[in-house]
Amino acid sequence: MFRHALSTALLVGLVAPHTAAYADESPSVSFTPPGYAFSVSFPTAPAHDRRSTPTIIGDIYTDVWGAKHEGGDYSVSITDLPRVAIWFNSRAGLFEKARDKMMETLGATQSGLRPLKRGDFTEELDYFVPGQLGQPARRGRAWFALIDDKLVVITALVPLGTSSKLDRHFAAIDPDAATIAHR
Repeated sequence: MFRHALSTALLVGLVAPHTAAYADESPSVSFTPPGYAFSVSFPTAPAHDRRSTPTIIGDIYTDVWGAKHEGGDYSVSITDLPRVAIWFNSRAGLFEKARDKMMETLGATQSGLRPLKRGDFTEELDYFVPGQLGQPARRGRAWFALIDDKLVVITALVPLGTSSKLDRHFAAIDPDAATIAHR
């Protein structure tokens, strides 16, 4: 009972997608989250938001940096997980809960899941979001990493037909520098 409640509480609101697409001619802005060794390319300077999610074991904090541009969204989120969450869940279990929460929040369907070897990032998810309320259908991708007590998720969500923007966004992450280790 405690384990299920904890698992459910931990991921409610933690992986909220804040995701933006570059125009092919737009310059990109390289961004490194404060205190980390990896960088991500955004189409514009990202805005920062710190979220608190109340759980049965206390508040869980997530820092989200996101940018919106030309119908798409990009984000990097870093969640400080309590040690007890890691003790009661495997890496695969935490990623599964994060994926499930993303899919539920977006009303998305998973279209691909692959192991990944890009620095500390070990899982890549592709997904489809049907068009709703005048919004076009979109395609997304997410990378997941778990280092120590940090769940790191990089996401991009772009209108269908602009999938090359997903590839461009993730290709800009240097595999040798894609590490979460604190500097």
